[in-house]
Amino acid sequence: MSEFSSQFNRPARFIEDFERLLTTLSEASQDVDSEQQWPAAAWEALKQAGVLSWNVPLEFGGADLNSVEMTYGYIRLAEACLTTTFVLTQFN
Repeated sequence: MSEFSSQFNRPARFIEDFERLLTTLSEASQDVDSEQQWPAAAWEALKQAGVLSWNVPLEFGGADLNSVEMTYGYIRLAEACLTTTFVLTQFN
């Protein structure tokens, strides 16, 4: 966790699985960044962790995160893998 993200309290909905996702993304980031390739493995990890549903309302099966929770998530994801987070934010 960087000095910047440590200024935020982790929202209650971000459980330990999120920390595992960050570790997975961080480990894959070297290859993604150095080989300038599509982050397929990282994207699959985001999908499996439910990140793609952060901005989807609950009634449609999403997580319905508020703006503070999403900002926290994006900051932490960017710390783990900026390339993957860039792709994600273009989608969301």
